[in-house]
Amino acid sequence: MTAVDIAGLLRRRPERFASLLRTVWGLVEAGELGPLPVRARDFADAEDAMRTMARGEHIGKIVLTAPARSGPVRPQPLPGGRLRAGGTYLITGGLGALGLSLAEFLAASGAGAIALLGRSAPDDPGRIEALRATGARVGVWSADVADEQRMREVLDEIRTRFPPLRGVFHAAGVLDDATLLGLDAGRIERVLRPKAHGARVLHELTADDGLDLFVLFSSAAAYVGTAGQAAYAAANSALDALALERRRAGLPGLSVQWGPVSGIGLAARSADRGDRLADRGLGGVDVDACWRALRRFIETDEAVVAYAALDPERWRETYPATASQSSWQSLAASDRTVVDTGLRNVPARRRRELVEEVVRRDAAFVLRVDGDKLARDVPLRSLGLDSLMSVELRNRLESSLGLRLSPTLLWKYGSLARLGAALSELFDTSGTSDTEGSAAHG
Repeated sequence: MTAVDIAGLLRRRPERFASLLRTVWGLVEAGELGPLPVRARDFADAEDAMRTMARGEHIGKIVLTAPARSGPVRPQPLPGGRLRAGGTYLITGGLGALGLSLAEFLAASGAGAIALLGRSAPDDPGRIEALRATGARVGVWSADVADEQRMREVLDEIRTRFPPLRGVFHAAGVLDDATLLGLDAGRIERVLRPKAHGARVLHELTADDGLDLFVLFSSAAAYVGTAGQAAYAAANSALDALALERRRAGLPGLSVQWGPVSGIGLAARSADRGDRLADRGLGGVDVDACWRALRRFIETDEAVVAYAALDPERWRETYPATASQSSWQSLAASDRTVVDTGLRNVPARRRRELVEEVVRRDAAFVLRVDGDKLARDVPLRSLGLDSLMSVELRNRLESSLGLRLSPTLLWKYGSLARLGAALSELFDTSGTSDTEGSAAHG
């Protein structure tokens, strides 16, 4: 078999090309040369058709027909069960412990090149060198993912220096916990910017990259509504919405509502925050288990999915209003009613003592102190009770006593003695256990 460079022949020896063309065209007109054979294949068989062409086993043309029968065309994020050795995968928030762990997982899963992006220096530069030692190409960029101009520059550099971009993992985020009354525009923007705005920048700037994966690291806060994290929950809900928006447009999109990850991640940066979430029923998950779950979510083509060590019963005990949320109905084992504590039938003096002991126990739990060391007349605020703790304590008292309590209760009746007396009176003034009495309103 002889191959002829037709384009080269036309450029270098146009007279020779013209002579050959006249000869061939004469054969066509004489009927001695017929049309090339055509093999029709459905669009749905395009993958097999491309393999046939690559093997060079056919003569003529392969024509794809009936596109309406092919259904949606989706990328293959794990061809042959592996990430692409000839592809690059971008990780925002990639220089922290969680991002570096994700990078190690991607490299072990076959990723040929990894682009790590963060606003600060790497937590552990040695891990980056170890990652390179595995054979993966690793690049590091310093950037604010919400800065569109800077991200254009970064992505242009990645496209120039590295193989084609095949996946984006958006794991950047910032926490700034506060109750609603403590929020202002600046604090909300600080939380929204890296997550919601950054995700939108990535979505728009990678529109032409032919991605296999666009994975958004959302949070269980978007599902369970963690106290003091209204802005954070909103930012992560925006990620969930973006994943769905992309899928409606025929683009890859996966948003994972991660719970706390043991030892690393945003929750781990404050031991107190992680411990409190665990006490409320939202425990930590091993990071390796997270990556196994992530692979499963990719393989099963999930859109928005939660992965968290959640104890629904304990969470509902801490946040009784949770049971009324529609998103929790699938987790509710049974209809729940307010528990009758029996305190309504106890003589007033004894009831006050019992209620005060409940307050002491719950306050000690929230403050993380020995209950026996809590003085009856010392304001709880002076012992460190802040606005977030007050929400937790109020919710625990509602669950323990079977009462509905005013948000201002703990600030008006701030000591064990005053709070115990006010709560005890509610059993006399409220007709039912879930009615707010006048003392609770303050």
